[in-house]
Amino acid sequence: DPLKSKLGLTDPKDFRYVSDAGCVRDPNLEDKSDYREVIGAFEVMGLSQETVDEIQTILAGILHLGNVKFYADGGAQVEDKAPVERAAEFLNVNVEQLTEGLTHNKRVMRGETFLSPLTVEQAETSRDSITMAVYSRLFDWIIQRINNRIKPPKAIHSSIGVLDIFGFENFSTNRFEQFNINFANEKLQQYFNKHIFSLEQLEYNQEGISWPDIDWTD
Repeated sequence: DPLKSKLGLTDPKDFRYVSDAGCVRDPNLEDKSDYREVIGAFEVMGLSQETVDEIQTILAGILHLGNVKFYADGGAQVEDKAPVERAAEFLNVNVEQLTEGLTHNKRVMRGETFLSPLTVEQAETSRDSITMAVYSRLFDWIIQRINNRIKPPKAIHSSIGVLDIFGFENFSTNRFEQFNINFANEKLQQYFNKHIFSLEQLEYNQEGISWPDIDWTD
């Protein structure tokens, strides 16, 4: 894949943000097929090939930035310049300014700018905070593009009722983290339904307990 090579995307185990969980492949998932579906969905939403490539370039920049390591020498110093140079290239920022932002705390007082070096731990936090902010902005932008694409030409007043045993949060803006939380809640509800309505009734029947079966829809 020319784009994969251009973005320096090697084995998933080479990237900390992907490999830290200890599982980079799942035999039950087909990554290539899922990737093609995502790209196809972008096309359906009217995103140009150039825009899709830019999205993937930003994601590659995030992965490379996550590989930046530090060592202590009068403050945090970048251990290997290659990842930060790649990240700066793909995020379209100045590499010196990115390095400074990762390793120093900048303060402006009375019109003067002061830089104080960060510790290694603080630099690692700074790195992860930057990547989280960039990823969140990218996710919000994609959601906005999707919403604009499917938005009806005129206002339609409608509502959807959701029953969630484990609670459902309603925010004016739902972010990626909230999506994950709600998805986990739905899986918990599915687990609850299965054990309370199905397995529990099965156990009652096996023990000969008189019990009116509850008919429910999964």
